[in-house]
Amino acid sequence: MSLFKNPKFPSALFVTASLIVFLVAASFYFIFKFNFFVDKIEAENILTEKQINNKYFYKEAVAKDPYITRKPSLKNLIKGPIISENDPILGNLNAKVSLVIFSDFSCTFCANQERVLKEVLKKYNNQINLIWKDYPLNNLESESFKAAQAARCAQEQNKFWPYHDLLFENLEKRKENDFINFAQNLGLDKNIFVNCLRKQEVDKKIENNILEADALEIYGIPFVYVNDLEIVGEINEDDLSRMIELELGEIDN
Repeated sequence: MSLFKNPKFPSALFVTASLIVFLVAASFYFIFKFNFFVDKIEAENILTEKQINNKYFYKEAVAKDPYITRKPSLKNLIKGPIISENDPILGNLNAKVSLVIFSDFSCTFCANQERVLKEVLKKYNNQINLIWKDYPLNNLESESFKAAQAARCAQEQNKFWPYHDLLFENLEKRKENDFINFAQNLGLDKNIFVNCLRKQEVDKKIENNILEADALEIYGIPFVYVNDLEIVGEINEDDLSRMIELELGEIDN
């Protein structure tokens, strides 16, 4: 039975009109999904090029196309670490060389790498900076994730780096009472710290870093970027210094 007793449009025209309506609706849907996707990785918090080493971390074709009609994967969206206001930064913000480390507070190899990073930070002083990225086990109940939560809560009271050091100096202490004791040792407000541990905002920061690491196909930690150069696994001070000096332009390739 026909919906219309006396159809006025030829069937071909009806099909064409239906197809146009479908394509328009699909375009709006994917534009919406794209905007949601960018929000998920907190693109609004990206620092300006001038603020962080004149680097542009988005792939230009995607970032500059306001009429994009497909949902890109994060892997296709970025070409390097996303430097955000959420990321703890140690050293000169405007340094020529940035070290970005994806790491885990429950990782012994990462603790070893931290000692090397401390030495090069002293050695190169204001010429470099260090940017932290969380890459714990993607499990909110794991000690690995909970340590990351605790450090981010210390960050809320401007004590990320001292807390970061305590976590790596005490790898065997990963209970909530341990985290609270560390906070009190640093003079943090206990109530604010404990309440922060329950906040979903803290989890989101960590989960965003995990999404980013997966998109960059980081398959092992510690994983360090020296500007655009990639290092997987531990690197000694001499080799890391050579890479830094290459980026500083102090030695020839």
